[in-house]
Amino acid sequence: MAGKGAPEWKTRGNARKLIRERGRLRDSLGAWNMSDEEEEKIFSSLKENWKKTTLSIRDRVRILNQ
Repeated sequence: MAGKGAPEWKTRGNARKLIRERGRLRDSLGAWNMSDEEEEKIFSSLKENWKKTTLSIRDRVRILNQ
């Protein structure tokens, strides 16, 4: 249990209050229909950028370990 002056998100029962007042996060994000082409573009972009990021991190770790 959080003490006096604790941040709003730490207070007991606050999650239920926020959900009641603002709704669930997933409800605010919305949804949309997409074509197979759009889906493929998104996934290929994520895959490519994930690979670039992974390689960059590996290079940095290798440099630091030398």
